[in-house]
Amino acid sequence: MTQQKIDVGRYPFRRAESTPRLLTEQGEISPPLVLWINRDSFMAGGILLLDDEAPEQCFSAGSACASALGVSHFVTWCATGLDLWHCQADKPPQRIKHLEAPAPGNASAEESHQVLQHLLEELKPLSVMGAIAPENLGAFYLANLCLSPLAAAEEELTETVRSARAKTPDMPNHPARRLAQSKGMLVLARLLALMRINQIPGNVRPEKLERAIELVLSYLPGPVITALGAFPAEPPLPYASAVRFHHLFRRLGQLRWGSDSQKVGKVLEILLHYQARSLGLPCIEATEPVAEGTLLINPASPRPAGTFSEAFQEPALRALSVLLRDHLELSHAQETSTDIFSLQTRSAPRNVEGGLVLLSEKITAAEREFFRLKLRTSWPNRRLSLAPKSPRYIWEAAHITGLAADGAVIRLTLPATWLVHAYGNSFYNLITEQFSIIRLETLSRSQLCLTLEKQPDLSCETILRGPCGSRAFNWHTLRQQPRSFLNLALRAPDCVLELLQQQRLSFNYGPEAFAAPPGIERFFASRLGGYLWKSLSPGHPLPSSGQVANECRRHLVPLPDPELLQRLAALSEPDAEKIEKAIQQNLGEFSGLPAPELTPGSDESATQRSKRIREEETAQIISEVFKDGVPRFPQNYLYDIYRPELQKFEVNGTLQQTSEFLGMFELTDSSGQVIQVEGEETARALELATFSEQTLIELPTDRHLTASIVGKYLDDLNRLQQDLLHQTYSRRDKPRLARQWARRIWNSLPLPPWEELEEPFTTKRS
Repeated sequence: MTQQKIDVGRYPFRRAESTPRLLTEQGEISPPLVLWINRDSFMAGGILLLDDEAPEQCFSAGSACASALGVSHFVTWCATGLDLWHCQADKPPQRIKHLEAPAPGNASAEESHQVLQHLLEELKPLSVMGAIAPENLGAFYLANLCLSPLAAAEEELTETVRSARAKTPDMPNHPARRLAQSKGMLVLARLLALMRINQIPGNVRPEKLERAIELVLSYLPGPVITALGAFPAEPPLPYASAVRFHHLFRRLGQLRWGSDSQKVGKVLEILLHYQARSLGLPCIEATEPVAEGTLLINPASPRPAGTFSEAFQEPALRALSVLLRDHLELSHAQETSTDIFSLQTRSAPRNVEGGLVLLSEKITAAEREFFRLKLRTSWPNRRLSLAPKSPRYIWEAAHITGLAADGAVIRLTLPATWLVHAYGNSFYNLITEQFSIIRLETLSRSQLCLTLEKQPDLSCETILRGPCGSRAFNWHTLRQQPRSFLNLALRAPDCVLELLQQQRLSFNYGPEAFAAPPGIERFFASRLGGYLWKSLSPGHPLPSSGQVANECRRHLVPLPDPELLQRLAALSEPDAEKIEKAIQQNLGEFSGLPAPELTPGSDESATQRSKRIREEETAQIISEVFKDGVPRFPQNYLYDIYRPELQKFEVNGTLQQTSEFLGMFELTDSSGQVIQVEGEETARALELATFSEQTLIELPTDRHLTASIVGKYLDDLNRLQQDLLHQTYSRRDKPRLARQWARRIWNSLPLPPWEELEEPFTTKRS
């Protein structure tokens, strides 16, 4: 509606955008409406904030958004009407004008039209007079300006990464979207670093921007050059993305990027924190110096340091971190690496700090074997046996803890998945055998902070801090419990923890616990059982009767006494009230537990839906790649030859070469018929033609013409294969799955088999 008014009216605005994501001093805010004078140059003309209460509720958000957009005004639409506000440094906003309007939640369509019309008219002069001078633009404005081309180019960069995977296996095994974001942020970091020292030629063209950056990187300090280097098989920017970054280069030049050193440092810090949050790392402000001999993992805050090492999981985070340290004139790490397994430290770290993130769930067989070899170097006196399906961060955590010196203190932020997934057992066993847990703390539902000491001190006290407060346990007692006890001790209410400590809920159950499957099903349908299953199973539906024993053991779910399960199984016409009453009579009252929302799951509908989507995608790919139809050989390739003399061959099924002597080839079809032809090109042409299920094939008698049409056909097939790979790689993150999908599509069409084209004809002779 707003965009329509802008398009037909005489306004300085060119675009209306709903809820754009803005980085501000108040955190990330998405204002309901932003009016843009020039979106690509990040020039805004107005902001609209909504609130059902008084406009004062919007003051902090409005001022923060105005600063982040480079304007000195904002508009609130509240219950009292429409208000225009002017922002002042260190003072509350001052009202410029008030317009009567109904509350936003009560306005009719006609009234909303009128309010927007008034808003556009009032903002026309303010969009010019309210702009902030370039030298006064804040760091958050510049950071949002820098991130603008990254957001706009994300889809095209993702497609570029997926397509590049079709040509090289060397690219990191991360999701394509994550690699695309890394690529965009790396280009931005290189651009900012070189513009800071004014080394990029002002007349560079968009398509030459990356090459110009590459040529002048050598002007930067050595550690920065290394950090800004390309990741393995990094693809070039597509042209559309290059244009976006070139526009940013011009805009930053207008704003004299680099002239204010303090502002540059603040912008780099904002971008570093943004990148860390996008990876799932907490941005904990720390100012104390890094202790000597510390290994930092994915550091997101620059701190003074002496001798230290650092390792990163993602190249753009490393680039921004090293660039900021260089700008602040802080010492660089002795050893640094973008790959944790490639880090080589001169001595075993006495402290380890940082965080690991889940960049990809699955690893390849080759990666798994490489990780096992690396663990033999970090744990030379112990053969670790991690679960094969462990995600990369588990292997990295095991490697890092192995590198640490005996007695070292290790403080790592980790994804919480290892506490609920089966692969966490092997990692937990490593912890209980080689370490003492000093502290385990929940940072969010998906993140834990784990503090270890690399020595098994059985007398130490372990502090668990979760949503129910702090709890202390003796490490010797805690390490004897299964991993799921640690999870419940960290998160569960006191009533559940008491049942575990009193062993009224037990992990040590025998076959008698599963003698009455209906009893277990009814227990999991209760408030207590539902809470336990939901807490300890990673989003899995309730198991069927035949799988309940295996699933309970796999997820280490505690169960009540078998007698209670037998009583639950014996209930006649059980309902929720009867089940709860029977459990409470045996185990007591439970307060603070959520009502169960679990129902037996079935994946039939999900499977059908997935199949339908896959079939629709396949049909779309075929229509895109073969938009001119599937090529017919040799018919389509004889049209350009004027009245060629043809020879006919009758065949039954595909042909297979059986012998060759002095240029004469003998081919046999599926019926056993033998055909003799002269020339390799004729034999190849016949073989290719039979894959389209033809019985009568006509080929030129002139062998040169036959060789020509065979060459053209093979060129077309190669081009179609590349187009098909481009389409499948743009839709799948995993290269292996994308290539398998392309093969299936290809082999479903009347074309030579995919494998047939990968092997030259001359290598297939009998």
